[in-house]
Amino acid sequence: MPNWCYSRVTVNTKSKSDAQNLCNLFNTWLDKGKDESDFKEDWLGSIIKYSGIGNPDTEGCPRCRGRIESLEADGTMLQFTTETAWSPMLKGLQMVIDKYAPGSEITYLSEECGMEIYFTNDPDLIGKIYVDNWTDEQDYIETCNDYEESIVRDKLKKALPLMDVENMSFDDINSALNEANIDIRVHRWKNVPIDELE
Repeated sequence: MPNWCYSRVTVNTKSKSDAQNLCNLFNTWLDKGKDESDFKEDWLGSIIKYSGIGNPDTEGCPRCRGRIESLEADGTMLQFTTETAWSPMLKGLQMVIDKYAPGSEITYLSEECGMEIYFTNDPDLIGKIYVDNWTDEQDYIETCNDYEESIVRDKLKKALPLMDVENMSFDDINSALNEANIDIRVHRWKNVPIDELE
């Protein structure tokens, strides 16, 4: 059973018609492949296969184990989320978008806590902090993907009152939280271009 990587993707196209056309194509391809995978009508491989990028079962084809959801055209943007096995798997989608909506820009954020993936190419998020909070104690800090570092450190003083949170690395803070049995983890978003993803 894989760890699931969650990605939120925005495609900024050149026009409303480009965004709508891309959305319609994605939906058509997803419908064609609905019986070819356990993912049914949400299988990411359908887009790769029916767009002409490649056959998901062959070597050299971009990885596409997962699903695409919440597909929506909004003005000049196409937005969707993906849930993929272990990593973002956005290279194939980049190839499809380059082919069918040339000149479009893709921004994404991906997180998979088990593999410590906190990747983005969004300039508004690079360097900011992602916080996972699985506790009932939302008083410490809420789950959020765009905290400033100073806010995170200030709020974590409540969770770790005996620690010098201001001068600790995030690895040390996560270790201290783990030792205290507090299910909160903090991570800095890492800038990873899509072409550098698996």
